[in-house]
Amino acid sequence: YNVWQEPVTGWSSWWAYLRKFNEQDLQALLKVWNEKRLHDFGYKYIQIDDAYQGGLDAGHNAPAKGPNGYYATGPKTWLNWKKDLFPGGLNGYVKNVKDAGFIPGIWMGCFFTDSDTVTKHPDWFVKDSLGRPAVGPWVTYAIDATNKSAVSALIRPTFKGLKQAGVRYVKIDQLRHYLYDNMHNNLSYFSNGKSTPDSVFRSYLRTAREELGNQTYILSCWGVLPQAVGLVDACRMGGDGYGPVTMQQYNSWNGIVWINDPDHCDIYPAFKALDQGNVKEVQTITATTGETRLRP
Repeated sequence: YNVWQEPVTGWSSWWAYLRKFNEQDLQALLKVWNEKRLHDFGYKYIQIDDAYQGGLDAGHNAPAKGPNGYYATGPKTWLNWKKDLFPGGLNGYVKNVKDAGFIPGIWMGCFFTDSDTVTKHPDWFVKDSLGRPAVGPWVTYAIDATNKSAVSALIRPTFKGLKQAGVRYVKIDQLRHYLYDNMHNNLSYFSNGKSTPDSVFRSYLRTAREELGNQTYILSCWGVLPQAVGLVDACRMGGDGYGPVTMQQYNSWNGIVWINDPDHCDIYPAFKALDQGNVKEVQTITATTGETRLRP
């Protein structure tokens, strides 16, 4: 496989807006970016974070919550957006970003919380020692990505829909929880020898790559996950926030197995504490090591 060669620099909505980002904010942002000609300075990507997803009913009514308290999630969660926040939906978001001359990106998660689907198709999910679909922190249910029916119903449609809409940057979150907090805590499920946690994990990412294609940038999140090598273009090195320690520790991996992603670099002085250091130092470290970055 070929490691991604182009710089990936842009803006993420998360630290600036958290879950309060909407279509009006996007339009205002794009207006400023065009006026300041930021594209000429290498800022090309706009990545919307945890704000848009609509739940199974596309946000028209409050969706049911799963065992961990998260809203029920399925393919419609990532493709049908909250109408009150994003009237134009996924397609409108992509069009607005492209029309402004930038590349649309998106955050999404591998977690699954829709209890109704789990009840109807328990064989689609990793099970605990009692034979029940296992629940893990953050990820809740873990889709068995070696189950062809589960892949066809729950995984493939999500990434196919994102590709068809024109998204070219996909950050897949909760992957660490998927692998370690669910599958590695339920090793009895793999005792028959038909699969392993690693093979299920890689099958999930392989499906994403098949649907998104090689021209879409895939960011694995979070933490160093060697199981993702060859299937993703980048890996977020630490937890939420800038991670200089892991960037140093795994600098030899950068550009060799993937691009090291430091999460984000805050450039507004008020956010100095979040960067764990001086703003100029953060920019210098990121630039000299060649890591990709998104900036709020």
